[in-house]
Amino acid sequence: MKSSPTQQRGDSARRLTVLPSVSRTGGKSSVLRQGIGVHSRRAAGTLIESLDARMLLSGAPSGWQAHPVAMPHFFDHTSTQTVTRQHPRQMTANQAGIRAAYSGSATASGLTPAQVRGAYGVTGISFNGVAGDGAGQTIAITDAYDDPNALGDLNAFSSHFGLPTFNSGAGSPTFTKLNQSGGTSLPGTDPAGPYSTTGGSDWAQETSLDIEWAHAIAPRANIVLFEANDSSSLFSAVATARQTAGVTVVSMSWGGSEFSGQTSYDSTYFTTPAGHIGAGNRAGGITFVASSGDQGAYNPGTTTPAVEYPAASSNVVSVGGTSLTVSGTSYVSESGWGNGTASGTSGGGGGGISSQEVQPAYQNGVVTQTTTRRAVPDVSMLADPNTGVPVYDSWDFGAATPWIPGYEGGTSLAAPMWAGLVAIADQGRNLSNLGSLDGSTQTLPTLYKLPSSDFHDITTGNNGYAAGAGYDLVTGRGTPVANALVPALAGVTTSTAPAPTPAAPTAGTLAASPVAVTSGGTFTLTARGVSDPNAGGSVTRVAFYRESNGVAGLQTTGTADALLGTATAGTNGSWSVSVSTSGWAAGAYTVYAVATDNSGLNSAPASTSVTVRAPANSARYVRTDSTTLGNWKGAYGTQGEYVAGDSFTAPSYATISSNGYVYTWASSSTSAQNLQRAGSGRIGSMLYASGQLQVGVNITDGRTHRIAFYVPAWNTYTSQYETIAAFDGTSGAQLSSQTVNSGTGGKYVVFNVTGNVNFTFTPMAGYYGAIGGFFLDPAAV
Repeated sequence: MKSSPTQQRGDSARRLTVLPSVSRTGGKSSVLRQGIGVHSRRAAGTLIESLDARMLLSGAPSGWQAHPVAMPHFFDHTSTQTVTRQHPRQMTANQAGIRAAYSGSATASGLTPAQVRGAYGVTGISFNGVAGDGAGQTIAITDAYDDPNALGDLNAFSSHFGLPTFNSGAGSPTFTKLNQSGGTSLPGTDPAGPYSTTGGSDWAQETSLDIEWAHAIAPRANIVLFEANDSSSLFSAVATARQTAGVTVVSMSWGGSEFSGQTSYDSTYFTTPAGHIGAGNRAGGITFVASSGDQGAYNPGTTTPAVEYPAASSNVVSVGGTSLTVSGTSYVSESGWGNGTASGTSGGGGGGISSQEVQPAYQNGVVTQTTTRRAVPDVSMLADPNTGVPVYDSWDFGAATPWIPGYEGGTSLAAPMWAGLVAIADQGRNLSNLGSLDGSTQTLPTLYKLPSSDFHDITTGNNGYAAGAGYDLVTGRGTPVANALVPALAGVTTSTAPAPTPAAPTAGTLAASPVAVTSGGTFTLTARGVSDPNAGGSVTRVAFYRESNGVAGLQTTGTADALLGTATAGTNGSWSVSVSTSGWAAGAYTVYAVATDNSGLNSAPASTSVTVRAPANSARYVRTDSTTLGNWKGAYGTQGEYVAGDSFTAPSYATISSNGYVYTWASSSTSAQNLQRAGSGRIGSMLYASGQLQVGVNITDGRTHRIAFYVPAWNTYTSQYETIAAFDGTSGAQLSSQTVNSGTGGKYVVFNVTGNVNFTFTPMAGYYGAIGGFFLDPAAV
């Protein structure tokens, strides 16, 4: 083995099963730098503990580059074929046509957090009545380059699945993003660019997967994302993470080839620093978790057996992959993820025997495949992208279609989920006044001492090695029966009974305040008595709806009722949202509230009614238009036209009355004074009255509509001046007025009208108040 290996980036080691994989070598060598001196500093509220003076924050050995090991299972939008990708940025020319098909999706696909948590028993973890959710613990995620949308995407993912959001107030978990040295000056984004424009994978997609699925397993744990300058600098990020106060587990969804001298890295990077402070300001250890790789037992694209580093480190929990089948939130079966001897090109969870690490004592007597070398992996969890999960990534796929177009998988998924389990175990220890687990002296030895009943023993599947009973080189000891394994790993006394079937939360009672509101005003909906009956359960949001689809009862899928808003925090069982009635017609409305808990279950809807009143009579002058002329019908709408002599039917939401007489031109004329009815061939007509013309308008739908009157220059000898005034139809109070001089071509006068309004047209010169047309816009303003 070379002392300075070069690892193929592989760009997330993803695969395209219908085409040959293409990979590349290269990458800039990292520069060894002097270690940071012994000191303490604070960055973005996170304490970086004193660094060991002997530590070189060099990143990787010269030439070594890590690749992320996420694995997407994309839907091919151009055919019914489903493909997964390997090294998509290195596609050959005949693959280029496939790229354009892979934009994002507006909807999430794959197994949900509730399904994965339920299948592995995570929802059944309880420490003497306290839900096992990672509260108070901090998971460090290490990835390369900046994901500028990390927090927003993480909270969008959380809201979609009813998980706690980050940095949202007292009691919420916190999310912090730091550079590889613990500062807030972040690296640039992946130079490869976002997937939506390049058609290639990048580190932001890996970051989204890591933070979202660590959170899915441990929804109350804090997350610190350490962003390395590039893939050669990831060890620097790990070095800083291990020195950060509060961190109890470090997740690494990346890896590269083993190399001579890597055991010195084991002790430099993957041990707990002396005096480390974990959760609760209590001295404790750190567990390091790494993905075992996505090329099965082989080097990428080959049939040469190899394992990846840092998963091969004896101080790191190495996580392999499985294919998971569930029914609802219940576990059905699993098999080892792999494609036999084709796993190097077609995918599979990493596994095998290290060429550099001797067998650690904790594997003695359990691992039978070797008695002298380190075997990989230790444990496993869901990784097969064909049974994968949704990931929200707006940087790669855009705000409109932010979900990956299919399922995400890879041992990049399995590793942060195991990090979440360790965080929950550390939560249990903290509740018992114990320090967090140290990976090499506690977590790993304990995992090999636990009874087989704490694992799903995976006996089928082949990644180049065949899975079988007991420890195997595909899935290690197996996957977690978490409600038994996690408390046992924590070493605390608690119930390990199977998780009970969760009961739905209740939305309590729903009230509106006020119960009647004028259209355009606001009211508050409050659900009281909102609760979750499950041990460790909690309501994470309450959604409010308005009956709008004409079908009795609440519908939230298909042709759904209108969503009015969502409350994500409540006090003493009371959850509220403010609702605007802008654009609502007058009438009575049924409204609903639905509560969602942290397992994704929804309550039966609570309902009440609210009345929307028509607003007070109003009229406001908007503008005068002297340019439209004969194109009036197209400009001001076909509904509500009133040209004397034309037929007219007022719409159901309005009535019109007038005290005028009809005057119609006796012969054709080309004068612009004469209002033309477009396409009819007839000359215009007028509605007029000697002295003052009066027109009454009553808008009955509770909305505001646009009214347009055409004031013609009908008297060729005397300029036609008129004052158009609007009066409240109930009180008679004047609401608005406008004086116009129609000149030689006539003008339109436009008002916004609500309710019952009377208009008068009073001549300022001449003898008649007159209009040549009346227009009512059916669309509400």
